[in-house]
Amino acid sequence: MTYLSKTLQEVLSKQTKDAPTLEECMRCEPSGGVSHHCCRTPGFAIYENVQLIYSEYVNHLWEAVPFGNKHLSFDQFMQFYFTQVIFASIVGREKVLLKLYFPKIIDYTVIPDDTVDKMLIFGPRIMPDADLDLIVSFPDDFHNFYTKRNTDRPANQGCVFLHRGKDFQIKHSKGCLLHAEGSTERITTKPIDCVSFNCKLTNSQKEKQEKTAIYFGELISKFGIFL
Repeated sequence: MTYLSKTLQEVLSKQTKDAPTLEECMRCEPSGGVSHHCCRTPGFAIYENVQLIYSEYVNHLWEAVPFGNKHLSFDQFMQFYFTQVIFASIVGREKVLLKLYFPKIIDYTVIPDDTVDKMLIFGPRIMPDADLDLIVSFPDDFHNFYTKRNTDRPANQGCVFLHRGKDFQIKHSKGCLLHAEGSTERITTKPIDCVSFNCKLTNSQKEKQEKTAIYFGELISKFGIFL
């Protein structure tokens, strides 16, 4: 069990104080409800989150998510269900890397000259070539990253880890499959960035950016890989 630093615990506790309730998040209204942004735009997980998610996946989640396959190895699981972005920073004289894993989303595309008008597309929550570089420098590229990771994509059908109906449409969602108790205190199956910023409604843009800078500094310090 990996506990968060006191600073991270305080940041996350404050962020969730006025955030949507669990009941509101579980409704995940696609028409613009209080938690629709979280459903459509999942926050990133860190490696420790992904390890726990994988354990749940091979036990039972594989039956509830699109394209589930309980025989996927851990590496295959990461590549199939997440898009990796690396945050690079300098701490003292050392280079530090923080690997972020964005859950992929379900989307629609129109197929011309076919008998089927639409088909499900399984792809990145972010498109690295278009929206974000695969390696982001902290803090130099921070504000650019912050803006892009919080851009809503209303056309998509939401995070792949939603509890969906049999046709995988978000309108049949009953919320996130990764909710977990104690996620403001320790690493759980709920991606740490979903705990933090995506559902927060009341802070100003400046306040969000200031808190996010502290947040990333703490993540890099505790979970970064020193080279």
